[in-house]
Amino acid sequence: NNSGTLSVNSGNLDLFPEGSHSGTMNAAAGSRLELLGAGGSSHILNGVSFGGSGTIIAGGMGSLLITSGGGATVAADTTFQLNGGALDGAGAMTINGHFLWMDGTIGGTGPLTIAGTSTWGKPFAVLGDRTVTISDTGSVTWNGLVIDMSNAGIVNHGSFDIRGDGDIRGFENGSFFDNLGTVTKSESIGGEGAGNANIEVAFNNSGTLSVNSGNLDLFPEGSHSGTMNAAAGSRLELLGAGGSSHILN
Repeated sequence: NNSGTLSVNSGNLDLFPEGSHSGTMNAAAGSRLELLGAGGSSHILNGVSFGGSGTIIAGGMGSLLITSGGGATVAADTTFQLNGGALDGAGAMTINGHFLWMDGTIGGTGPLTIAGTSTWGKPFAVLGDRTVTISDTGSVTWNGLVIDMSNAGIVNHGSFDIRGDGDIRGFENGSFFDNLGTVTKSESIGGEGAGNANIEVAFNNSGTLSVNSGNLDLFPEGSHSGTMNAAAGSRLELLGAGGSSHILN
């Protein structure tokens, strides 16, 4: 349980299986601090600040990383990596550094703000209840296969780059994607991604949506007042069913 200062200046330090953290936790360049757990154990973050030029890793089979009260803040030069388990809780979390979502689920009701760079690389990701806000300084590169959303939201003020042929789905449970910044369907990092990507939640665009490679299907509804582009050889499809509608305003 840390309410002071914990600094990993050399090598790596693993904290297992649980704890309560309200102080400062730092990892120097080339070092790692890992918050690990198993079997329902939890690390509670209540006013903790993560810093340093190293990496903070959270994860573990069946473990919980719970934001409560004062939540957590990640500094601009720090990498925060979710490697398993679940991020949960009602507290806010703001990531000013680099966020790697490689495994695990994101849930809870507290706001999650991405103000730095982020890579979402988990093949099958679950986003439940929580709204993820990408600030105007934030960016997400998504190269996974599926994001299953359940009563959840993505609000993009920055940039969201779709680097493959994945599905964002969950319309039937009230999930949504609001774009006030830039969403781009690009060729994937591996040179693939010239096929279809699908956004199967309510997609509301007041920013810029550009399909630069392959095709992007928006299903089943949305409200659109911004700019929507499709490059040569690409398609943007506004699809619906059962009385759903795309409103052009």
